[in-house]
Amino acid sequence: MRLDAAAWTRHISEVMKVLRFLVLAFAMTLPAAMVGWRKVSVLTAENKRLQAELQSVKADASGAADAALKQRDAELQRLRIK
Repeated sequence: MRLDAAAWTRHISEVMKVLRFLVLAFAMTLPAAMVGWRKVSVLTAENKRLQAELQSVKADASGAADAALKQRDAELQRLRIK
């Protein structure tokens, strides 16, 4: 099946339309993807910061609980001695 010149020109024209559409679609989605990647980066950093803060709060809470337990044990021991 050979195409004559007019058919070949129409075929090339259709292919070019498809290529133009693909390039335009890519050009429109690229900025959105870049914004998304940036947002992911910001949220990842925030998540790491919050995880570190949570570990610090857990350590503080554990220390406070240990101190309260020691104080209670000391009070119990003091009451037993009386």
